[in-house]
Amino acid sequence: MSELTRLSAADLAAALKAGDVTSVQATQAHLDRIDTVVRASERVGRAPVLDLYGATMWSAARRTWPCGARIRLAGWQRRRIIENRAFERTRAVRSRRIFDDELVRRASELVILARTSSLEELEDMGVLLGADAVWSMWSGYLTSASSAPALRILRRNGVSLHTAHASGHACPRDLRRLVAALRPGRVVPVHTESPHAMGELLGAAEPHMDGEWWVA
Repeated sequence: MSELTRLSAADLAAALKAGDVTSVQATQAHLDRIDTVVRASERVGRAPVLDLYGATMWSAARRTWPCGARIRLAGWQRRRIIENRAFERTRAVRSRRIFDDELVRRASELVILARTSSLEELEDMGVLLGADAVWSMWSGYLTSASSAPALRILRRNGVSLHTAHASGHACPRDLRRLVAALRPGRVVPVHTESPHAMGELLGAAEPHMDGEWWVA
């Protein structure tokens, strides 16, 4: 758990206190970010709603399921399961599934951890009207062209958009602890704007530039 994630849970919880229903816009590829939303939801007495991918991430990490947490399958996830006959995925979460009629009925009790691709479905259900949404990713993404459709949906539903960045990245202290625990022969920093600075941080980092071919 990174320091940034621990600190942002309180900020996110404060943002969740407003509105009748809250949607948190976040990628569910980062377990720390899911954990932040779950803990913030518990602080304000609401039940978190994850999608199938987020639920799979949570279970794979062997995390204890928070009381009241539910799982909603987006339309594209249901179609993918049917196409691939991967029904074991739905059986694994059967006891925690929430269907759209219950989600609409209990909207004020929930925090929906949503992808921007699911906003049209939520709009069709009417749960976005006058809602509050929390953008927990980097705020710079909001100015990208890819975010424009999602922002249009939020605007036309009168959604109040708040930002509370819950980092999905480890802090420097945790990176040092990870390297010390694993004792790898090589450390190659990725997904960073300052790969050379990692040498000072970790001592034995081996930076490579984007597009550079190297032997692992």
